[in-house]
Amino acid sequence: MSEGGLAGEVAQVAAGGLSLGGGLYGMRWLILWLTGRADRVAAVNDQQRAELDQSWKSYRLTLEARLKSQDERIEKLEVEVEDCHSSKRDTEARLTRLQAYVDGEGQARQLGATIAAHDRLLGSG
Repeated sequence: MSEGGLAGEVAQVAAGGLSLGGGLYGMRWLILWLTGRADRVAAVNDQQRAELDQSWKSYRLTLEARLKSQDERIEKLEVEVEDCHSSKRDTEARLTRLQAYVDGEGQARQLGATIAAHDRLLGSG
């Protein structure tokens, strides 16, 4: 035994307990300090992520609106193009009928001239 007797042993146990308690408290403080920093960093990251998500949501909604207006514009243009094609087909059909009329009129004139020439030949003979 040491020279202090019972009081010395109690003092040693108390000193050991205080050392152990102080060490554990210091370790606890260090862990809490590190995790607190990690929590603050995580909170900042979460806030930045939320802001980024909101920003992307805004961009996405804007692009969806623009895409919808472009789709409507394209549909309108497709209707106009189909109307133009229909009008072109109608115009081509009319042109074909007019061309037949003109060709028929030319043939009628030619036939009339042939008949007139034939009548003159018969009348002069």
